Amino acid sequence: MCKVNANRTCSSLPNRRQKSREAYKKKGHAGKTDFLELANRIGISANRADKLLSVFLEKQPVVEILVKHSFLPEANKRGYYLMYQTRLNALLEK
Repeated sequence: MCKVNANRTCSSLPNRRQKSREAYKKKGHAGKTDFLELANRIGISANRADKLLSVFLEKQPVVEILVKHSFLPEANKRGYYLMYQTRLNALLEK
């Protein structure tokens, strides 16, 4: 059974879950550890979860090409690509 402590968190949570929650609270966005924890909770093996996430953890050159060749105004192209890079970096943070 879980006992809720003063911080309204379960004191018997395993270390990884606690770190994941602390990272989310600190940074305000989900990271790799959060998605791995989600996969674990819904029964996806660690190896499979790593394979699924690997596509999202690598910079995809096609994104830059598609944005460059889009019909967006130049300012929007820069903003879109910057947002992509920011989200990729956020996902990579531990």
